[in-house]
Amino acid sequence: MGQFLRVNGDYNIQAIRDSVSGGTITLDTGPSGTVIVTGGLLVEGETVYVAATQLEIEDNVITLNKGEGGDGVSLIISGIRIDRGSADDASLLWDENIAIPTAQTFPSLELGATAGGWKLVGAEDAYTFQNSRLKLRQIITDSITDAGDLTLIGQGTGVVKVSGTTSYEDQVTHDDVLTNKKYVDDAIQNNPTFQILKDNTRVIIADADVTPNNTDTAGSLAFATATVGQLINESSVSIVVDTTLTAQFFADRFLVGLKGLNGIEIDGVNFEIRTPVGVTAQNIYVKTATTGKLRTNYALQLDQITSDPATVSGATLVRAGDPGLGTSGVYFVNDSTSTNHRTGELISKNKALVFSIIF
Repeated sequence: MGQFLRVNGDYNIQAIRDSVSGGTITLDTGPSGTVIVTGGLLVEGETVYVAATQLEIEDNVITLNKGEGGDGVSLIISGIRIDRGSADDASLLWDENIAIPTAQTFPSLELGATAGGWKLVGAEDAYTFQNSRLKLRQIITDSITDAGDLTLIGQGTGVVKVSGTTSYEDQVTHDDVLTNKKYVDDAIQNNPTFQILKDNTRVIIADADVTPNNTDTAGSLAFATATVGQLINESSVSIVVDTTLTAQFFADRFLVGLKGLNGIEIDGVNFEIRTPVGVTAQNIYVKTATTGKLRTNYALQLDQITSDPATVSGATLVRAGDPGLGTSGVYFVNDSTSTNHRTGELISKNKALVFSIIF
């Protein structure tokens, strides 16, 4: 049968061994009994030790460092420490030493670690972040600040890494998935076709060492030929602009235009300009700055033609032909109103002396 004790006013139980040490009060309910406190429980001692194997707290907010009178945590550190036996303790700590940017309304929170543990602090003091980890599924940013940007700040030569997954680069199949270096390398070399492309404009690589050499192997000569629509039989880099082959770079020369048809081809010996097929009167115009001149350090070669070209208003034309009475073989055509002065052969030095004596 239970016992009931009721007193009027305060009720004190005092257990004192001597003047320096206190006694012990034991509430023994047996292994399955319960001690119920219907009012508040205030512990004024220095230590509270709970030996229970299961601790349940109904309060949804736990307050640490209660009664703080200073500006911040006066003892600098506040938090939870986990006893890990002979291994280093793990801690979830608030560190008051963190430098808080003035623009922030709430102190920064950083995740780091003691050796083998973790903590939430704001300064890299005696702790290190070498073994820290954060396991989660989503990081959600606040759109009110910086439009929801996620800013990763490191130090020194730190980078953002993706590791631990199987062939991460092969999993980048969605527009919103971040890439890594391996993915970029593969995209340039293998995917889709040794090309850098945008719509109908692209840069295409063809290498004679790529095998097998067929239309299904990116980077091979046959594949580049099929893509460009023109025979490519040596290593090259081709540029296609709006579906038209515009330029090609080879080991010893480069071509602007269609190889063998029209454009400019330059190598270590020749500079050749070809006009498009079907064009019969295409000028090549070399324009100098103000009084600049067209200069060569050797000879100017004029291939012979059998008849004079048509006159051009405001210009004098020079051609080469079979030497006549002037023995120079260099003829001129100008736009003189007099047909007698419109064409003629430049006279050589010897002929000029003879003509001057005769005439």
